[in-house]
Amino acid sequence: GVRSKSFVSWWPANSSVAARSMAAIVRSFAARAPACATSALPILSARSARALPVVCHRLFSTPAPAAEKPQRALVLNAGSSSIKYSVIDLNAAVAGGDGSLCSGLVEKIGLEGGLITHKTEDGGKKKLEGDIPDYPTALAQVVDLLTAAGGPIKHVEEINVVGHRVVHGGATLTAPTVIDSAVEAEIERCVPLAPLHNPANLNGIRVAKGIFPVPHVAIFDTAFHADMPPESYTYALPRSLLEEHGVRRYGFHGTSYTYVLGKAAELLGRPKESMNAIICHLGNGASMAAIKKGKCVDTTMGLTPLEGLVMGTRAGDVDAGVLAFMASHLKYTPDQIDKVLNKQSGLLGLSGTSDFRSVMEACEAGDEHAILARKVFTERIRKYVGAYMVKLGGEVDAFVFTGGIGENSAALRADVCEGLANFGVAIDASKNDLALPEVQASFARVKTMVIPTNEELSIALQSAQVSGLIPRTQATSRAQAAAPKAPAAAVSRGGTPLVRAAPNLREAVVPKAPRSPASKLEVALESAAAAAQAQMAHSPDVEALGHALLVEADSPSPTRLVEAALMSSVLPRVSKVGYFRLLSYGEGRDQKLEFMRAIAKFGLEDIPFDAQCGMTVDEAMHLFAASGGKTDEIFDTIIDKFTAYAADKDFVMVSGERITARGSSAAEMPGSTSFYARLASALNLPTLVVHNMSGHAVQGSDSPLRDGDGAPAVDTNSVKASLTGYKTGYDAANVRLAGAIVEGVPVASYERAAAAIRADLADSGIFPVAVLPRESKMTELTMAEVASALDTRVLYGAHNLETQVVRNVEVGTKQMPELISLLETKPGTLLVTSATRSEVLLSMLLVTQSKNVPLHPGILLTGCKEMPASVTRMLSGIETIGKPVLMTDKSTYEAAIALAHLRDAGPGRPSGHLRTSSIKLEAAEHLMELHLDKKFGAAMVRDNPTEDVSPIIFKHNMFAAARLNKQHIVLPEGDDVRVLTATGELLHRGLCDVTLLGPEEQIRTLAEKAHVNLDGVAIVDPHKVLLDEPQEWAEGLVQGLWKAREEKGMTESSARELLLHDEAYFGTMMMMNGLADGMVSGACHSTANTMRPALQLIKMAPGFSMASSVFFMLLRDKVFVYGDCAINVDPTAEELAQIALASARTSRAFGISPRIAMLSYATGDSNQGPMIDKVREATEIARERAPDELIEGPIQFDAAVDPAVAAVKFKGQDSPVAGKATVCIFPDLNAGNNAYKAVQQASKSSAVGPIMQGLRLPVNDLSRGCTVDDIVNTVVCTALQSIAVKEQTSREND
Repeated sequence: GVRSKSFVSWWPANSSVAARSMAAIVRSFAARAPACATSALPILSARSARALPVVCHRLFSTPAPAAEKPQRALVLNAGSSSIKYSVIDLNAAVAGGDGSLCSGLVEKIGLEGGLITHKTEDGGKKKLEGDIPDYPTALAQVVDLLTAAGGPIKHVEEINVVGHRVVHGGATLTAPTVIDSAVEAEIERCVPLAPLHNPANLNGIRVAKGIFPVPHVAIFDTAFHADMPPESYTYALPRSLLEEHGVRRYGFHGTSYTYVLGKAAELLGRPKESMNAIICHLGNGASMAAIKKGKCVDTTMGLTPLEGLVMGTRAGDVDAGVLAFMASHLKYTPDQIDKVLNKQSGLLGLSGTSDFRSVMEACEAGDEHAILARKVFTERIRKYVGAYMVKLGGEVDAFVFTGGIGENSAALRADVCEGLANFGVAIDASKNDLALPEVQASFARVKTMVIPTNEELSIALQSAQVSGLIPRTQATSRAQAAAPKAPAAAVSRGGTPLVRAAPNLREAVVPKAPRSPASKLEVALESAAAAAQAQMAHSPDVEALGHALLVEADSPSPTRLVEAALMSSVLPRVSKVGYFRLLSYGEGRDQKLEFMRAIAKFGLEDIPFDAQCGMTVDEAMHLFAASGGKTDEIFDTIIDKFTAYAADKDFVMVSGERITARGSSAAEMPGSTSFYARLASALNLPTLVVHNMSGHAVQGSDSPLRDGDGAPAVDTNSVKASLTGYKTGYDAANVRLAGAIVEGVPVASYERAAAAIRADLADSGIFPVAVLPRESKMTELTMAEVASALDTRVLYGAHNLETQVVRNVEVGTKQMPELISLLETKPGTLLVTSATRSEVLLSMLLVTQSKNVPLHPGILLTGCKEMPASVTRMLSGIETIGKPVLMTDKSTYEAAIALAHLRDAGPGRPSGHLRTSSIKLEAAEHLMELHLDKKFGAAMVRDNPTEDVSPIIFKHNMFAAARLNKQHIVLPEGDDVRVLTATGELLHRGLCDVTLLGPEEQIRTLAEKAHVNLDGVAIVDPHKVLLDEPQEWAEGLVQGLWKAREEKGMTESSARELLLHDEAYFGTMMMMNGLADGMVSGACHSTANTMRPALQLIKMAPGFSMASSVFFMLLRDKVFVYGDCAINVDPTAEELAQIALASARTSRAFGISPRIAMLSYATGDSNQGPMIDKVREATEIARERAPDELIEGPIQFDAAVDPAVAAVKFKGQDSPVAGKATVCIFPDLNAGNNAYKAVQQASKSSAVGPIMQGLRLPVNDLSRGCTVDDIVNTVVCTALQSIAVKEQTSREND
């Protein structure tokens, strides 16, 4: 034993007594020190004796972690005759909840009719009436409520900190501050600046300090605005008023802005410090703030909360001459003027009511005063929006609504945003009505957001941070949070094929546009994937890798996309991943780490940057030099930080990037291969090496692979030599080389080269994890990267930045005819020209309208920050400019040089602008899905994967499965621009094949105007293929429809007429005849129009007599399936059982393990009644038909989803569903529809659906207010349903 909490013993690994002895010691230790958790006793394994002192460092230096103690904050907001209070659980708040344990309001202190309203955590409410003479009495009664039976605390000592809202901190108190006598004195000095608020705030502080013997912290409303520049806060008054009396603009609502800005940054996956935003806090008191790079640069309120916007009873901005007029002509006293401006003006003065809801109701009734009040209120906001747009240079990331009005009035948000599309602000009506976190239209450049404020939580976290209860990083971060293989099966009805596994037939009968060069590359990549799968079929088994894997690149070439794709491959099977850099270039310079942190589904951005890296390169080199070439201290620090970081992760990818060249002189230096091998040994990490073939793969005639068919010759000897050298070094360090990834193999030579590489690696004892072909999408330069790297302004075409690829760069010094000729010969050319050459810009915009000139990615204007006003006016009259137009103040020469070096951005260069696009990431993930050896993928997973799926992982898995097994989806509404835009995205991301229905010329014209590339899309005009140029396959649709509906009186002529004029019937018959796998419609047609053909023709799947629907409820950390919430009004027990089994099938198709809860208002046999009896009978039917499904019912919703409730209601029972349900079946439409909307609104979560189920083939309906994202998501859902249908049929046929 060493001291009281440290213990160490070790044996050689081959010792026969090692395992038995260690087990005995653990038991002995636990018996002698029962208070110490045995899980805190480290059991370590080291592969060399030299590493033991390093490994054991953790054992001696870190005591067993103490159990988490409850920490609570009391938040007080004392007014002149009231106190608002709340108690916050800080542990829950830091973990991501709101932490609210109770809240309340004390009213009419010192007046008759005192009232205390106290609300508990579970929603209960208590009211106490009676006179409350003073503040000490008021707080004493609050303490009685807090410490009463069932209250959040037992005695006042359980409060750890008290946070006080203080309205005015003046120019001195500009940050949250622990209150002492000096702070109290400064708050008192600010009383003249806030005579109604600061005295009451101070009184509350002094009384509370006498009751709660803990730190008291003041949170100032004005503090958030302390960074305003002088030009924003200075009034144009005599300087003496500012210098001697502090008369200036201070701003208010600071606690709200602090919380909302952090939450917006969290939702957008952005560092708060990078955010440009306009925030509207709209309530009875209303203000706005302009935020630049996370700092307030202007706000609407001034010396007092009176200035700025129109409010409930405050006037807002008013000519100061009005005050003089009131005093001199109307003889008002200062108190009377103050009363008029603060308590009798605003909405109240204009309309007679200060309640905005009442104003809106009066507007609907036609009240002219209310209508004017609404317009004045709105226009004042819009005036400041324009001013703040200018203040921020037009670069706005988020336009945020908060406060009671901002959060709850969709009409007000629509009024404010109307006509702002040219500023990048436009809202989607359906999203706005639902008050989703993001309500912007799909084409809008600026994110328009609705974020409920939580000032109490903000005050609590800031107070805990300042008082040292929680680390600063925790408060900061909290205030910001394998696909199935397609069978070649058919679905048949009555012996007639519905879907034929005949891709050749489809290509023969559905006309497609000619394949572009990119499409040919896709074919080659698909062939490479097929070859890879065949080669991996006989690979050996892989030993489990544990919870971490070290990835090292054998060259300076960037491997971040490969690492990200490998991380993504783990996600479907674990819930929490991590990424750790052993050596980092530091925040702002580490491209790889910042890239990984920017990928939302990894959940890394909220973790402090420093926690994700062992040490910076500079720090390591300094320690190495100072210690005379020793690495002990470096290893101690890195091991300590890695152990702490990895403790709660299911899987951690550890990144080791080579910094020094291999060789004897660099053998021990930080960043060398030897350095990483020794670290891997100390940490017992298996290692994966990534080898990049780019630049040396294609060789001359002496290559071992000389292709006689014209394909490039590939030298695999260099791969073998490099990787076997690594294996020798790792073997010497006693490190397990788990395998290698070889990337960048030329596609044309892939099959032979990959086979040779795999054979060479296997012969060398190295597992070939993946051999990746060269994929151009991963290396192409996009306009988005140009805009970010050069820090340009985006004048036009922001929504197309990621899809525009730069293949050449041309400086526009030539005349226009020469430039046009150049564009004709060099597609993909980015034109760089001086902003003074307006004629080039205008001519190039005209060129984009021509079908005879290849598309170019965009234009970069140099040497200027603003366009000439005349050109701007002219361009503002053009309805749509989709081509990206960028502007930089760099000279043309500087811009050209920057572009030339852009592709060469190496390790350690500033990385803030070089985060790879989502398109590149998806391309890398798709490549990894196809080429990763599945045995290795499985080895990266721990033994206890979670069955719950998070929303981010759910969508990731959906899209990955769709890409891996492409389906053919028909979209009948080809003339809708949203459908066209979604089609372009679906094809660009490789999610499915698409057929559009409608007049081809009209569709292509519309697509060109919307800048949508339809290469490879099949466009079918029913009139053309049935009348103008009759096609045999189309005639087959007529005959099929006629025969299917002949018994209903349909004739051949009426069948033809129906297909000519109803695209939904045409699309359905394409599915019936095996020409499409699924259909999505409804963007501009009714649900009946979409579903009628499916119900008449496709009909129901075996075992189902009805169609139903589900919604996927994407909550914060879990996905539920709710059914039926859209179709069946009052299903029978038989129908309810069908809905449950159909929902289970749908759930499984989307990667969610179904645990089915048949919901009712009572659980088990606790009650009886028609509704419960129906659910009970439905449960029995479902269990009988599907005995392998996990089904529980009747069961209440809380018992179905909450393990704590389930433990009580199912005490002594082993239910596989209770507390763990993933599929919730509601007894009728009333319950289901209200439930999904209530959950969606209460949790501010997303609902994907309705997804139709029960049909033989998938058909899904869109809402007429759908967005492009809605269409993409629904099409992907339809594709996954098609895959599931084919798999089900294959199993039945087998």
